[in-house]
Amino acid sequence: MSSNNHHIIQLLVKRQRGEALTEEEMDQLVKWLETSGFDRPLTHLSTDEQWMAEVLADPRGISEDQVSLNAYVPERWGRRWLRSGVAAVFLILFACGAWLFWRGWERMHPPAADAPHTGRDIPDDAGVVFIGSDDRATRVDTLSVETTFDREGDYRLRKIDSNGMAYEKQGIRARPAGEKQRISAQSPGAAGGRTLLRLVIGRRRRQFHLRLPDGTNVWLAAGSRFSFPSEGREATAPFFLEGEAFFDVVHDPGKPFHLQTPRGEDIQVLGTVFNVEAFKGSQETRVSLFSGLVKLMAVDYDTVVRPGQQVMIREGQPVLRAIADSAGMMSWIGQELFFHFRNTDFNAAISQVASWYGYTLSNPDNVKGTPLTCDLRRDPSPAGLVRQIGYMESGYAYLRLQGHVIQISKHPF
Repeated sequence: MSSNNHHIIQLLVKRQRGEALTEEEMDQLVKWLETSGFDRPLTHLSTDEQWMAEVLADPRGISEDQVSLNAYVPERWGRRWLRSGVAAVFLILFACGAWLFWRGWERMHPPAADAPHTGRDIPDDAGVVFIGSDDRATRVDTLSVETTFDREGDYRLRKIDSNGMAYEKQGIRARPAGEKQRISAQSPGAAGGRTLLRLVIGRRRRQFHLRLPDGTNVWLAAGSRFSFPSEGREATAPFFLEGEAFFDVVHDPGKPFHLQTPRGEDIQVLGTVFNVEAFKGSQETRVSLFSGLVKLMAVDYDTVVRPGQQVMIREGQPVLRAIADSAGMMSWIGQELFFHFRNTDFNAAISQVASWYGYTLSNPDNVKGTPLTCDLRRDPSPAGLVRQIGYMESGYAYLRLQGHVIQISKHPF
C-alpha cells in the first residue's frame, strides 16, 4: 500500500471520529474523492456509515485489514458484537433443546430407585428368604410354625403359619450381656440412615404373607423382593417392592405409607387396599386400587387413583382406566385373604385367629363353644373379626378383645 493511500486512510478515520482537519487535510480529501471514482460528496464521510465502510474496504488499495491497523473501531466492533450475539442465541437454543430432550428421556426412562435388593438372588424353588439387618439370611419356609427366628431391637419376627410371618413389636427387651446391637446404620441393609429388612420369595411359590407391626398385611407374589424399615411406619421411611404384591394398609393419617418401585415411582397411601405390579426390567408399572385412595408420584407427574381404577405407567406416561375384572386380578392371592372354617372346633378356630395376629387366649372357664363354618376376612385389626365370631357364638361363648388378649367367657361381659 502506498504512503499516500496510508495517509488518506488516516484522514478518513479522523473525519469519521469527528476530529478537526486542517484546511490542507480537507483539500487532500476533496482531491482524493475527485480522482477516486466515488461519486459522493465529502459530507457522506460522516453521515453515511455504510458508504464509509465500503470506502475503507475498497479493493482499489484501501483494504479492511489495513484499516483495522488504523483503529477503525465502530464498524469492526459492530460486526464482532453481531457475530457474538448470533453465537450466543444459537448456544441458548441448543442448551434449551438439550434440556427438553433430557426431560423427555427421563419421563420415558425414569431413574431406577436405589433399591436395597441388589446382590440377593431369588431362589429358583418355593423358598422364602429373610435377610436381617446384619445381612444374615434365614430360610423361613423350613421353620416350624410359631418359631421366632430374629429380633431387631424391640421387634421380633415370628412364623405365624405355613405361609406367613409377622414382624411384631414387643415390650422393651433387656439386651443380655455381651449381645451386640443388631440394628446399625452401617449394616448392608441400611438405606438413607435407616435399617431395611428384606424378604425374597422363590420363583415357584404361589405367594407369601407378611404382617407388619401396625397391622398392615402384605401378600408377595412369586419372584418378588420386598424391603421394609426395621421400625415399620414409625420410621416414616419408604418401603421397596420389586415384583408383585397385594397390600392391605392400616389407616394412619399421621404416618403415610410410602412404597417405591424399581422405575422410581413413589406410591403414597393412608389406608388402602391395592395391588402393585412392578417387576425389575419391565417396561410398565401397574397399580390397581380396591379401596381407599392412592397418589402415584414420579419425575414429571403425580396421579390420584380412586377405588375401582387401575393406573398403568409406560414410557413415563400414566394412563387411568377402570378395573375390568377385580376378582381375576386378585386370583393369584387365592384364598389367603380369608380364614376358612368348615365345621371347625371353636377352640381350634379361635386359636388359629389368635396365632395369626400374635395374640394370646384367656379361657378360664374352658368354654367349648360351637363349631364354626364360615369364611372370615383377615382384617388388619382383629377387633372386627373377634366381634363377628362373638355374634356367631352368641349363647355358647362370649368374646372380647383386651389389648393383645382374646378373652372367652360363658357369660356376657
